[in-house]
Amino acid sequence: MLAKCANPSCNAKFKYLREGRLFEFNIVDGARYTTIPSSAGTGRERFWLCEQCSRVLTLQCTTDGDIVRVPRIARQQRAA
Repeated sequence: MLAKCANPSCNAKFKYLREGRLFEFNIVDGARYTTIPSSAGTGRERFWLCEQCSRVLTLQCTTDGDIVRVPRIARQQRAA
């Protein structure tokens, strides 16, 4: 999934790790993901958000094992 930005509405192509943000999730059952390390050695998949998208989005793993894009909370909102 590193060929382009994980945001489907963005066409940015992956070139350098320093441009954007990299996410890594553990694979479960071949089609689901988790953030919990597995001792079964199932594997990992990496996703990348370009610099522009990573300013406003982040990636999270749902309880169903899907990867979803969620808005980032601005620092000012967290402090309130």
